[in-house]
Amino acid sequence: MPRRLVNLFLLACTATLIATGVVPWLLPETVALPLYTVHRISGVALLLALVWKYAIARASLRRRLRSPHADRTLLVAVTASATLVFVLASGVAWTTGLVSFDRPIPYSTLNLHVFAGALLLPLVLVHSLQRWERRPAFGRLVGRRAALRLFALGAATAVTAVALDLIDPLRRFSGSRHAGSFTGNEFPLTIWRFDTVPLIDAAAWRLVVSGSVAAPGALRLADLDRMPERELDAVIDCTGGWWSEQRWRGVSLSDVIAASAPTSSASRATVTSVTGHAWSFDLDEVGDVLLATHVGDEPLSAGHGYPLRLVAPGRRGFQWIKWVVRIEVS
Repeated sequence: MPRRLVNLFLLACTATLIATGVVPWLLPETVALPLYTVHRISGVALLLALVWKYAIARASLRRRLRSPHADRTLLVAVTASATLVFVLASGVAWTTGLVSFDRPIPYSTLNLHVFAGALLLPLVLVHSLQRWERRPAFGRLVGRRAALRLFALGAATAVTAVALDLIDPLRRFSGSRHAGSFTGNEFPLTIWRFDTVPLIDAAAWRLVVSGSVAAPGALRLADLDRMPERELDAVIDCTGGWWSEQRWRGVSLSDVIAASAPTSSASRATVTSVTGHAWSFDLDEVGDVLLATHVGDEPLSAGHGYPLRLVAPGRRGFQWIKWVVRIEVS
């Protein structure tokens, strides 16, 4: 396989992995699903293609080590290679179940996988700029032999990806592993941005609704209790690598907004936590979004967002704002 073609293929796979590893977090699951599939396929393709890259890298390393002149690009190449190995190894270990969100250390290996992937981006960019090749021309890279090898790689990638998906039938398309369902407050406790659990006095707590509304106000828990009660079963899928389906009870976000009489120009609602963490939603997307006070038959625990948390079906867990104190309509 031509060296430049191998390098361009690996670069394309790496860029695709980084994009499809982060962008789906921001999208509804129905939109993000194809991107998760592309992410897995790209990872397998990159892993298999390293067979070609190994031969290229070994020859290059020997040549540079024999050179009497120090090669400063070698440090970047070695660092990028080590980071890539960790990203691939942690990804394979996660997929095969060798590691999980709570083992072998009390911190999700998937998070480490993501952090290393983010570090890989600047390293690959610098390495590419340092070692960019212009010959042979791109049009001459894919000859008959190279095309057959790429076809064989594609077939092997498809078979391997399907086999890996069969290992754990409870693993979601996002990669998250099952952490128990319908257990009340007994599901994993993960806090976005490493915030500490706030201690909230329910008597003093208020939910402030403001912005483009005709009737802004500050609601107490008793005010929410007088609104129509809603209950739904929804899956929380945390970016830390776990998912859990629970029965949630509370009031509809759309009911709370409607009670404040949004103006005709209002189009979005920003839900904010006491910690400052916030997320915005289009008003036409909040029909099934719940402001939950209970999970199962239990009031929310402090760690899970007492007294009020957002339940946003089809969205990743970091958008399920805990300890909600403000809704701003705009």
